[in-house]
Amino acid sequence: MQFLSFYTGHKAAVLSLAGHAKEPLFYSAGADGLIVRWSVHDPDQGDVLTRINGIMPSITFDKTSNSLFAALNQKGVVRINCTSGKNELVVPIPSTSFTKIEHLENWLVVITKIGELIVIDTNIWKIVHRITIGPDKVSSFTLAGGKFWSYGLQGIGKIGFEQNNFSKIDEANFSDQAFITAIGSRILLVYNSKLNVVDMKRPAKILLDNVYEERRVMKLMGGLNAPGAIALLEDGDMQVIKWNKKEVFVESTVQNKHYGTLNDLLWSENHKFVVTAGKDKNIGIWRFN
Repeated sequence: MQFLSFYTGHKAAVLSLAGHAKEPLFYSAGADGLIVRWSVHDPDQGDVLTRINGIMPSITFDKTSNSLFAALNQKGVVRINCTSGKNELVVPIPSTSFTKIEHLENWLVVITKIGELIVIDTNIWKIVHRITIGPDKVSSFTLAGGKFWSYGLQGIGKIGFEQNNFSKIDEANFSDQAFITAIGSRILLVYNSKLNVVDMKRPAKILLDNVYEERRVMKLMGGLNAPGAIALLEDGDMQVIKWNKKEVFVESTVQNKHYGTLNDLLWSENHKFVVTAGKDKNIGIWRFN
């Protein structure tokens, strides 16, 4: 990966990024409450959509409705129109802090800091399920193959759904924290200093493994059609991960250009670019080779 430039404008740490992996436009949410629209091709065209009072640890983009959905701590789920900037609290969830929100078809899925997965039906804007996925803080989850894959202190669990029936159907347990992302038909898993490729249909089955260097992984970013994965390390540096049918490749470390740690990463414009959200208030634009 090659660093290109910083985008500036937020007055506080950039907490979350959202957008469509095939398009150059993306959105950022800052600790200053600002929601800003950007393009990977024009650093001078950051447009403030709206300002929301409170902390939004995670936002997600829905292309069909051209809307952002934000998990707003202590308040609930907020919908933001990406054209007008109008925002409204669509699902109140008071006295709750969140770690992540994702959109999938007619569902919004939010994870709380205490390890609860909240499922929202966007046809009726109601909470339809609350599933406990860990007694301790759960890092997050990924969506792949029509399933929600949660991961945290208890390992990896698959949560399936049919119509309005959500349930935790199986899991593979680990003794330490695991981090995962989905790429195509496989799940990439970092656990116990090993990098593994896991079959989604059999989550306990490890297909490949490769010893990972002793640097704590904080996040993995993949995608359905992504050319690889990116590991965000605890010190803020990044690594590109690729593999073929027989071998996993961990490429050289990409030095963090931000002053401080990174809070989020995002693919952009057909996976040609990677966008980084910095604690230093900056947004980094990187070309993916």
